Amino acid sequence: MKTCPHCQSVNLDVNTYCEKCGELLESVPVINSVLGTDTTNVIPSYTDTPALQYFSNIQPVKKSKTKFILIGIVGCVFLISIIAFFALFFLPRMLVSPDDLMARGDYKKAYSYANAEEKEEVLKENMIAYICKDVPDALKNPSSFELRNAWYDPSEQRIVLEVGGTNSYGGVISNYWYYTYQTDEQEYGLWTTISDMDDEEYDLWDDSEETLEKLLNNAARSVIRKMREQDSLKLSKAGINRINDLFQNDILDDVELLDENIIHEQTDD
Repeated sequence: MKTCPHCQSVNLDVNTYCEKCGELLESVPVINSVLGTDTTNVIPSYTDTPALQYFSNIQPVKKSKTKFILIGIVGCVFLISIIAFFALFFLPRMLVSPDDLMARGDYKKAYSYANAEEKEEVLKENMIAYICKDVPDALKNPSSFELRNAWYDPSEQRIVLEVGGTNSYGGVISNYWYYTYQTDEQEYGLWTTISDMDDEEYDLWDDSEETLEKLLNNAARSVIRKMREQDSLKLSKAGINRINDLFQNDILDDVELLDENIIHEQTDD
């Protein structure tokens, strides 16, 4: 018989664990009648049981694996952020060009979408479109307004428009509108309009007012001729067509002068 060392209960010799408390019983000598020798019952340890063997084979997750998992998660979040940023800021610029935005009269967004080389052209077209807003009302037939050519010299603060329209008799005419920057009012103002590039001749019977008008018109003609020779000052044909389309679609009056153009004028003052 075996006595439990924990609860002192008596158990059979063949028992490995106490029937009462389950405590491991100590081994006792047994006479092997066949062999005639003393042997000792070998008591299996807890680790010999199948359940404990299964759990003992489970290896803990290594910290290095956890670290790689966290790095992977952070990388995925970063990649998703890059894709979202691209979709919000770069994708619209790929689908909509500055030319498309200027055709809608949205010069502010067109300027923000334009690259360094395109920005100057956006500013030029914006200034000319802004000046053209008041031209149709000065024509005999405002609905006949047609911008044919335009030149803008920001360094000298001069603008020339070649405008077509119908006169009182229904005939189509073309005039040059010459604008200069007015320092006091901080905006471009009309200097004069002329119908041709031929200098006016002075007559002896001209009064002082007529002589002064001819002098001013001839001075304007000289400037216009020089500006027409500089292709860099000329607005592109696409820009001319866009401004005419804005007028036909009643959007021209909604065009606003960009802050960059305003700052440019005040800086050059």
